[in-house]
Amino acid sequence: MDSIVQYLIYSLKEEEIYKNNRIQHKESYILRLITLAYLTDKTLRVSDLLVNKDLGSGPTIQTYITQLVLKQFVIRKVSEEDKRVQFLIPTDNAINLFRELSKVMYDDRVSKETP
Repeated sequence: MDSIVQYLIYSLKEEEIYKNNRIQHKESYILRLITLAYLTDKTLRVSDLLVNKDLGSGPTIQTYITQLVLKQFVIRKVSEEDKRVQFLIPTDNAINLFRELSKVMYDDRVSKETP
């Protein structure tokens, strides 16, 4: 099957998974940044996201983070050295979400299904 068709099938399934978990597009992007940093042994602070103007204004980014916390995909951990600093850590729910997405991406059935 053509790689473009495979990608399109995957992206439709990805959107369905995010929708089922009530995750909006910008939230999914932020969640990917947080999870990637965590899985590569880096720390991501709230302030790291606030400087990314592509995500929106500071209050908008804070709203996305708060929504991810309320949906139990992210926790905020206050730094022990500086109480003003908050680290963002994905929860097991977030890790499991990405496991589900990677299973869809690598599952042989994706290449055989049609939308």
